[in-house]
Amino acid sequence: IYLDLCKLLNQLAVVRHHIDLTQQILANIRARHQQGTVLKTDITRYELEVQRLQLEQTRLEDAVRIANHQLVTTLHLPAHTLVRPQQTEAAQPLQPLDHWQQLAAHEHIGLRQAQVQAQQSNTQVKLERAAQRPSVALVAQNRLAGPYVGDLIPTNANVNAWFVGIGVRYSLSNLWRKPHAIRQAKIRAQQRTEEVALLRENLDQMVQADYVNVQTAQVEVATCQQQVTLANEHCDVIAHRYEQGLALLTDMLDASQQKLSAETDLVNAQILLTYLYYKLKYTTGTL
Repeated sequence: IYLDLCKLLNQLAVVRHHIDLTQQILANIRARHQQGTVLKTDITRYELEVQRLQLEQTRLEDAVRIANHQLVTTLHLPAHTLVRPQQTEAAQPLQPLDHWQQLAAHEHIGLRQAQVQAQQSNTQVKLERAAQRPSVALVAQNRLAGPYVGDLIPTNANVNAWFVGIGVRYSLSNLWRKPHAIRQAKIRAQQRTEEVALLRENLDQMVQADYVNVQTAQVEVATCQQQVTLANEHCDVIAHRYEQGLALLTDMLDASQQKLSAETDLVNAQILLTYLYYKLKYTTGTL
């Protein structure tokens, strides 16, 4: 919804700009009509063009209100909030592919979870192997015994006794139970390791695809900017030729339509670039 709102607002700005330009041309044509240098049909054609642009402006304004209301409702903002997009990072130079792949390797939550599970599986293998071994305990004790007073005549029996010993405990069931448990733990650890490798491979492919799509979108934006420049130059040339009587009014209308189409294509290309850039950030886990 946010990108749709960006697109609609940019298109609305383009249409409003063309309405202003068309009204200026219309005022110039009316002045020339009073001088008797243009026909009434020329005025009618530009009046129709202004009405068409105004209708397009109304349609865009309604679409902006709908998108703004949907976004405000989704974000639980006050009902009369007007959302105005800010400048995005998509217009900045794109970092190299290795940079994004390293970000994905360190920041992607799915990959990090799979790596933690693989580490836990390897730790479980070590625990199972440790449980198979005998348990050895070192025991040390120092005991001082006093006089024996259980008889009628107490006996002097002061004794200081100490000893050191080693205890070994081993369960015979480990001979047939633990090898099976160790094999299962190894299988699970191998599966987890393969899952991490597969996820990393798929993640690299997705990052590479998103990166190439962003580069393609940047080329498209640059191409559309050149088309807008050429359309403006062409429109200026046709307007100058029309003032000198060397071009028809239909030529001016065609040039205006080409300029409007080029600027609209540029807006759409810029929004697509923004979407693909944030998709790349989402894939790498940095959004």
